[in-house]
Amino acid sequence: MKKVDFEDIYSFSFISDLAASPDGGHILFSRHRADKASNGYKSYLWLLDMATGETKPLTSGGAERGGRWLDNETVMFTANREGKKGETCYYTISLDGGEGKPLFSIPERVTALQPTSEGKYLGMMVKHCEGAEEEQPEKALDGRDLHVFDEIYFWFNGQGVRNKIRNTLILFDPEKGKYKKITPKYFQTAAYALSPDGTKVAYTGCEYVDRFVMKTGLHLYDITTGKTTTLWKQGGQQAANNPVFVGDDKLFFTLNDGEYAGKNSRYHLFDLKKGEEKELPFVDAEVGGASGTDVNYGGGQNRKYFDGKLYMTRAVWGDSLMYAMDMKSGKDAPVCKTAGSINCFDIAGGTAYMTAMREGALPEIYSLDLKTGAEKRL
Repeated sequence: MKKVDFEDIYSFSFISDLAASPDGGHILFSRHRADKASNGYKSYLWLLDMATGETKPLTSGGAERGGRWLDNETVMFTANREGKKGETCYYTISLDGGEGKPLFSIPERVTALQPTSEGKYLGMMVKHCEGAEEEQPEKALDGRDLHVFDEIYFWFNGQGVRNKIRNTLILFDPEKGKYKKITPKYFQTAAYALSPDGTKVAYTGCEYVDRFVMKTGLHLYDITTGKTTTLWKQGGQQAANNPVFVGDDKLFFTLNDGEYAGKNSRYHLFDLKKGEEKELPFVDAEVGGASGTDVNYGGGQNRKYFDGKLYMTRAVWGDSLMYAMDMKSGKDAPVCKTAGSINCFDIAGGTAYMTAMREGALPEIYSLDLKTGAEKRL
């Protein structure tokens, strides 16, 4: 067997952000390749036709990301094709291909966007919370020997300098061309989820000025009324995380007291109508656990509620498997126990579609019958 050398990285292809169309007829995914000339990655949107089993590229620019289904025939994505600095430009493209058509642009750096109710879009904006110009990591090497940080944490592995940078949730109105901040000025969003009917946003994170707060809170934002309700207060005895809507009126989330490093969270369920919260049976495992991420590129969904059960990936020793929790009984059982790593998945019509690494191979797309557990490489 030939040893892997440096040049081989340019022939590797990575798959991520897999999403099934509303009718389950097509699978949208991102395909990435390392690019030597730019010292970065080229990313394209690809399509898998479930009727024929054929795959084809949907875009060809090399910078298309954030693919989202708007309907069974139309995909929304982001790509800075016009070279506008400081803007995030969105386009649409039909399954027939052709050129992407401009949809709208947001004058900020937006890393995720999805349609909600009332024609608006929910997104994540990355910006200096005090409005100052963001510093680029390489600028620190440009004749300077001093860089002042005024908060902790000020740097994050893989992201560079993060001093005063916040992940802020926004609601964008394309008709007005304006966005509204959902989270407060100094709030750092950790995770968020949109209700199936597109009217509510649950999010976790913390608000801090000088030092990051480990005990995060859980909040609920009503898109129709603009009202925010705190479900779990920041700074208490436990940190809230991993929100997932169980239908429109119930919310799954986790709590962790941080007693020791690596301690797994407890699972909880909040009844939004009754205002009641209960702890589910303890499962000593991380929600959305993964493995093999150091030899992969890209992300994607790793938990989803479907037909009464919450499906999630889970790290079990050196593997990343799929489990399902019955939300009525709280019983938890494995759905896929094949050795390897499931990186992301989506569910349509009783079948899970996932990117997975098997027997040391690079990620490929598999289907998984949720009733029988039968797995097939597509």
